[in-house]
Amino acid sequence: MIAWTLLAALAFAKPKPVPPPLPTPPIVVTTPAPAAPAKPAPAPIPDVERLTASIVVQVDDRDVAQRAVIADAEALGGWFSALGAQNVTVRVPNAKVPDMVERVRKLGEVVDRSFGREALGQQLADARSALAAREEVLARYYEVLGQAGPDSVVAVESEIDRVIREMESYQGRIRALEDRGAWAQVDVSFQFRDRSAPAPTGQSSFAWINRVDLALVLADFRGGRVGETTCVSEVVIPEGFAAFKVKKHVAAVSPDDVAFRVRTLRNKPPADLAFWTEALRTRLVQAGYTLLSEGDLSAANAKGHLLELVAPDGQKDARWMIGLFVDGKDIVVVEAAGEASKTLARREAILAAIGKSRL
Repeated sequence: MIAWTLLAALAFAKPKPVPPPLPTPPIVVTTPAPAAPAKPAPAPIPDVERLTASIVVQVDDRDVAQRAVIADAEALGGWFSALGAQNVTVRVPNAKVPDMVERVRKLGEVVDRSFGREALGQQLADARSALAAREEVLARYYEVLGQAGPDSVVAVESEIDRVIREMESYQGRIRALEDRGAWAQVDVSFQFRDRSAPAPTGQSSFAWINRVDLALVLADFRGGRVGETTCVSEVVIPEGFAAFKVKKHVAAVSPDDVAFRVRTLRNKPPADLAFWTEALRTRLVQAGYTLLSEGDLSAANAKGHLLELVAPDGQKDARWMIGLFVDGKDIVVVEAAGEASKTLARREAILAAIGKSRL
């Protein structure tokens, strides 16, 4: 009975609804976006440099030296660009700078020189790029001008004038940079441009070294004084010099005002020649003197050391020779000083006299 009841229920039961199938998603086909146009590669930076050289040379005759510098520059394919009482500036091809410096060196004694390089490539590349951009703008303005109405012609022409002025400015800058990059500037001076005198005293811990001063030597002789020149050595006076007649002092002067003196100092604290040479050199260079050269120096009975320096003295340059000898308890200081070219002319006579002296 129960079985028949279940069968009857199943027979008369409503079927459950079947859900509709899910919709198929649409197929989307993607197309890659067109690639942006490649930017033009930046223009290479030209390898352009400005070369400069500055030389200070001591000569006997500045007028003759100036003419020689100008002639040398012209022989190397250059020209002179400025001429002053104490200097001359020339322009030569970059490749000829070493030749020009060598020719100047032969005119006299080089007491100072410096060289410089300035990269101009980036400045030149920027100027050329800016000019090219202005040329494109100008071309577009000319196109607009051909289509402009009466009311806008004046405004367009004003913009064209402005762009042309900018182009001319960039063209001038490019020419200037190219000129600076092709022709080196060589400045030759016959005295130091900085006329500042060296410091009269130094920071040495040794009192006698702090009192070693070119201006003091020259001032003593110009005032007819022999200064601090007590000497116990047997000194030969250089040829062409007249000795001062002062007991226990060795001092002399030439007709062209080159001073010569010898003095004896206490070797205190006791030290050797190398120590005192280093101490004196350091003090003088720190004070502002230019060291020209140094080397061994011989007297009749001793070996010493020679320092040769140069420094401004008023409107001229002065040369200073300092010879040091150390003998036990004494330090012997030999000095000669005067206008640079005159002292140089008497250098051999001074060295010959020292070589005959017993210090």
